[in-house]
Amino acid sequence: MRQEVTVAFIVALCLIVSLTASGVSEPAETDTLPEAPFLIDGYVFYEDGSECNDPMVNITNLNQGERWEAERGETSNYYQLLLSQSVEVTAGDILKFNAISPSESQLNITEHVTTLDELESGRLSINLTLSPPPCVSIDPSDLTVLRGETFTVNITVDPHGREVFGAEYTLTFNPAILQVANQRRGNFLRQDGSDSYVVVNRFNNTLGKLEYGEMRIVTSDGVTGAGVLAMITFNLTGCGSTSLTLSNVLLSDPSPAPIPGIKTSNGSVRGYIYGDLAPYPAGNCVVDMGDVIRLLNHVHDKKKYPVNESLADLDRDGEIDLDDVMLLLLVVGDPDEYEPESH
Repeated sequence: MRQEVTVAFIVALCLIVSLTASGVSEPAETDTLPEAPFLIDGYVFYEDGSECNDPMVNITNLNQGERWEAERGETSNYYQLLLSQSVEVTAGDILKFNAISPSESQLNITEHVTTLDELESGRLSINLTLSPPPCVSIDPSDLTVLRGETFTVNITVDPHGREVFGAEYTLTFNPAILQVANQRRGNFLRQDGSDSYVVVNRFNNTLGKLEYGEMRIVTSDGVTGAGVLAMITFNLTGCGSTSLTLSNVLLSDPSPAPIPGIKTSNGSVRGYIYGDLAPYPAGNCVVDMGDVIRLLNHVHDKKKYPVNESLADLDRDGEIDLDDVMLLLLVVGDPDEYEPESH
């Protein structure tokens, strides 16, 4: 019996030695720290220094792709967001702040790299000042043009203090109403005397599309003042309304990197033809007996039968009378011989 116990003891001892030699050890204690809170807060102001109450503030961790909306109050310009360290934000993460006024007319886009000191303190306070976004517009925005006339619109840029190094856009229109004559470089990117290079300048009158791109050269600085980027000359070849729509609009800073938050303002053109008086006031892009009757009634009773006088004065003598009625009759009777624009 004693011999069996001794054998069992020796076997157990050998097993312990074998396990120890193979590197088996006790489980190590975890080195994971408990999650710590991280407060991001601040105040939002307008450009003039006044408080912007109830701002919308979105914060995005660009490294992790997470996005949050900060808490705010209707009667306060304070915002706050509580995150968890090591899970939602770590040292070196880039936080993008996007603050917008309640009317959405002013904004601030700011990027901040979190530091170890901020995480250890548990708080990041950033005040944000709003300003109008950079704007690319068509000027004039609303035009009334007679068929056969030529007119020019400007593509204007107001950076609202941002430094612009390059710009590009696409513009579309109805080719049944308009045709492009030319697209020329403006002075916006050359306003300080530095030169620029036109990267792309093309248009397609079949598709109704223009493209333009330009950048500054021989300088590392951008421009901050408003100005005309390009000028487009159109021929009005049809009748009716068409929009002038901007798309693919890009402004870049000297880094170069895209400037975010660009606002665009489109335009429109209404094309008319002489003698198109009915239905009043827009007409229907057709000159027929309805227009003759409207004009004849107007001559007898101007108050009861108003007309678009710029289209009714066919003989261009400054008066709307029976002579204009007779000319309009000729146009209706033989439009190939008597084009309204030719009189």
